[in-house]
Amino acid sequence: DDWHTGGLRGTGSRSFTTPALLVPEHRVLPLSALDPVNASPHGRPETAPYRMAFAAIGTTALAGVLLGTAR
Repeated sequence: DDWHTGGLRGTGSRSFTTPALLVPEHRVLPLSALDPVNASPHGRPETAPYRMAFAAIGTTALAGVLLGTAR
Protein backbone atom coordinates (compact mmCIF):
# COMPACT_ATOMS: atom_id res chain seq x y z
CA ASP A 1 0.00 0.00 0.00
CA ASP A 2 1.17 3.53 -0.68
CA TRP A 3 0.58 5.94 2.16
CA HIS A 4 2.29 8.75 4.03
CA THR A 5 4.94 6.94 6.07
CA GLY A 6 6.87 8.97 8.61
CA GLY A 7 10.64 8.75 8.48
CA LEU A 8 10.94 7.41 4.93
CA ARG A 9 11.15 10.71 3.06
CA GLY A 10 14.96 10.72 3.01
CA THR A 11 15.04 7.26 1.46
CA GLY A 12 12.81 8.22 -1.47
CA SER A 13 10.54 5.32 -0.57
CA ARG A 14 6.80 5.83 -0.56
CA SER A 15 5.73 2.25 -0.21
CA PHE A 16 5.69 0.23 2.95
CA THR A 17 4.82 -3.45 3.01
CA THR A 18 4.80 -6.16 5.62
CA PRO A 19 4.12 -9.45 3.86
CA ALA A 20 2.62 -12.15 6.04
CA LEU A 21 2.95 -10.09 9.20
CA LEU A 22 1.45 -11.56 12.35
CA VAL A 23 1.68 -9.86 15.73
CA PRO A 24 1.03 -12.36 18.52
CA GLU A 25 -1.77 -11.44 20.92
CA HIS A 26 0.63 -11.27 23.89
CA ARG A 27 2.60 -8.52 22.08
CA VAL A 28 -0.44 -6.25 21.60
CA LEU A 29 -1.13 -3.47 24.10
CA PRO A 30 -4.47 -1.71 23.79
CA LEU A 31 -4.34 2.08 24.10
CA SER A 32 -6.79 1.94 27.00
CA ALA A 33 -4.18 0.04 29.04
CA LEU A 34 -2.05 3.20 29.10
CA ASP A 35 -4.76 5.23 30.80
CA PRO A 36 -3.78 5.75 34.47
CA VAL A 37 -7.27 4.76 35.61
CA ASN A 38 -6.83 1.33 34.05
CA ALA A 39 -3.14 1.01 34.93
CA SER A 40 -3.49 1.52 38.67
CA PRO A 41 -5.61 -0.60 41.02
CA HIS A 42 -6.05 2.54 43.16
CA GLY A 43 -7.67 4.62 40.42
CA ARG A 44 -6.48 7.87 38.89
CA PRO A 45 -3.86 9.89 40.82
CA GLU A 46 -4.92 13.44 41.63
CA THR A 47 -1.92 15.26 40.12
CA ALA A 48 -2.69 17.47 37.11
CA PRO A 49 -1.30 15.34 34.24
CA TYR A 50 -3.32 12.34 35.38
CA ARG A 51 -6.62 14.24 35.46
CA MET A 52 -6.51 14.50 31.66
CA ALA A 53 -7.48 11.74 29.27
CA PHE A 54 -4.47 9.90 27.86
CA ALA A 55 -5.59 10.61 24.29
CA ALA A 56 -5.47 14.37 24.96
CA ILE A 57 -1.95 14.17 26.40
CA GLY A 58 -0.73 11.81 23.69
CA THR A 59 -1.90 13.95 20.79
CA THR A 60 -0.43 17.07 22.38
CA ALA A 61 2.90 15.34 22.96
CA LEU A 62 3.04 14.16 19.35
CA ALA A 63 2.05 17.49 17.78
CA GLY A 64 5.64 18.75 17.55
CA VAL A 65 6.85 15.52 15.99
CA LEU A 66 4.06 15.53 13.43
CA LEU A 67 4.61 19.17 12.52
CA GLY A 68 8.34 18.56 12.14
CA THR A 69 7.70 15.55 9.93
CA ALA A 70 5.31 17.53 7.74
CA ARG A 71 7.83 20.32 7.38
